[in-house]
Parts: sequence; C-alpha cells; structure tokens
Amino acid sequence: MAVLVVCAALVAPWTAWAQSGGAPGAAEAGDFSALYRVELVRAAPGAYAEVMDLYHAHFDAMEAAGEERPLWMRHSQGDQWDFLVMHPMGSWEAWYAPKRMAARQLAEQTFREGHNEIVSWTEDTFMWGPSVDVLHARADGAGLFHVEMFEALAGKYDELVAQRQMENAYYAGMDHPGNLIFVRDAGGAWDVMTLGFYRDLPHFAESATWPFDRDDAAARAAGFDGVMAIAPYLRSLLLTHRDTIARAIRR
Repeated sequence: MAVLVVCAALVAPWTAWAQSGGAPGAAEAGDFSALYRVELVRAAPGAYAEVMDLYHAHFDAMEAAGEERPLWMRHSQGDQWDFLVMHPMGSWEAWYAPKRMAARQLAEQTFREGHNEIVSWTEDTFMWGPSVDVLHARADGAGLFHVEMFEALAGKYDELVAQRQMENAYYAGMDHPGNLIFVRDAGGAWDVMTLGFYRDLPHFAESATWPFDRDDAAARAAGFDGVMAIAPYLRSLLLTHRDTIARAIRR
C-alpha cells in the first residue's frame, strides 16, 4: 500500500508532463529539461581502437562547430555495446536551427565516411533529462558508471518513472547521490534510462556494507515495503531491463 500511495503522488505530475506532448519543465516530476541523443556503438571486430580515435576526432570537430562536448563511456560488463555517447541537443528546435545544423553537418562529413567502415552496429534513442551542466557536474571525477535501460510493460510507463524517483528518494536516505533519470522521446525501444556515477568499483559496491536496519528504514521512508521489496517491485513493471557497468573515457 505504501508503494501505491507514493506512486500516485509521483505519477500525477509525470502524467501531466507526458500529456503536454513531452514538453520539458515539470520540476515536480524531475528535471527533464534537456534533450539528448543517446548513441550506443559497437565497433567492427578489431576496430575498437580505431573507433575511439574516430570519435575523439569527431568530438573535437563538433566542439569547434559550436556543439557541447558529449559525455561518453566504454563498456566494462553487461550489455553488448562498446561505447555509449550522450550528445547534448538542448531541444528539437535548437538542434535543427538552420545555422547550427549547417555547422554540424559540415563537421560530420568525414566522420560519417569513416563510421560506416569501422562500426558494425549503432542505436540512437532521443531522451529528455537534466541539463548538460548537471550531467557533466555529476560525471566530473567519476570513473565508473552504472547504466540501466528499461522497457516498461504496457500501462506501466508512468509507474516506472515514479519508481525510479522513489529509488532516488531511498538513496537520499542513505546519503547516496542517486541516479540521473532520462525518459524516451523517440528512437530506440528504451522508455527510461538511469545513470549512476561512482569513483570506482569499490565505491559502487559500498551499498553492500550498509547496515540493514538503516537501509530498510530508508526504503520504507521512500515508499517501498522494505529494502528487499525494491527489486521485485521494479521487476513487476518491466518488459526488459539491461544493466551495464561502464568506465569513463578521458582525454
């Protein structure tokens, strides 16, 4: 019952956001003020290092054309992609502004030619999330990312978003910064993606040392029926769920 009460409170503002046509700005439902192109990339066999070099050069060219430098990371454990790239778009209107689009297309010419030769698979999902300043502030100093991608069961989309917000409330009760939440606008199949930011693998594993009594109390305060109910409840909302541990790429 506690789960349902909190979900109702969280879903209401999210539903208003969705019914407004996906326009960002409902602070009550989370920060979904910025649009991103979330690009997943798998290198052709033997071309991993070449793909890294190609993307580094591409990011330099895009930055010179006036684009924000993306956040990107490399797969360590989990899903089948090699790289995840968070391209800041701002909004659809800003992304397709004629001058910005012309500068971007010029910068992409050489990249696209090389990309077709050494990338064997790619997928784009366009998602709303927090501002690029928030994204980079959280990524600053992070060496490890926990990437979760979710497809909701039919009729469970709003509740899934609410569950991710509840989990962040639980984390706050444990003095943990929680995850950034992103919601789908177009493209790939993923409805929701969350990013967790950690210094390293031991930092990621710290939750295993949390005292059970405090852990359970924080979960209940966030609206769950105890800490052991968090995972089963999440699973009850999902068609598919993929976790990936990824490492930061520095230059």
